[in-house]
Amino acid sequence: REKLRELIEDGFNRTLVDTYFDDPPHRVFYEQDYHGVIVVKPLEGDTFYLDKFVVGQKWQGEGVGGPLWRELTKYYQKLIWRARSQNPINRWYLEQSDGFQRTADWNIYWIGLTPDEVGRLIPRVSAIPRTVF
Repeated sequence: REKLRELIEDGFNRTLVDTYFDDPPHRVFYEQDYHGVIVVKPLEGDTFYLDKFVVGQKWQGEGVGGPLWRELTKYYQKLIWRARSQNPINRWYLEQSDGFQRTADWNIYWIGLTPDEVGRLIPRVSAIPRTVF
């Protein structure tokens, strides 16, 4: 947990809330040397929430994220996630997603969801409390 906390805080250059590990993830994908990580949480049925996708600052732009993403999409066909509007990889997220919706606070992306699922899940995902500050 401590390595994961350090990586998340380094990659986002923000502090992770103390209670982050209280709710266990569905799965964690990490680069063997903890240069990058993806944390997936359960959301609803066969749809999962991509909670964190982060690469340590030293390794950003070095190709760490691509292999993690490919591994993620082998296991999950229905994903939804969000990013701050100023997130530097939003363009990349858009290229990976099937769709995108901007809300007041977030850019929300998804893979494999029907329009009805998207409409139902966007408010729910928007309301998830922030975990890095």
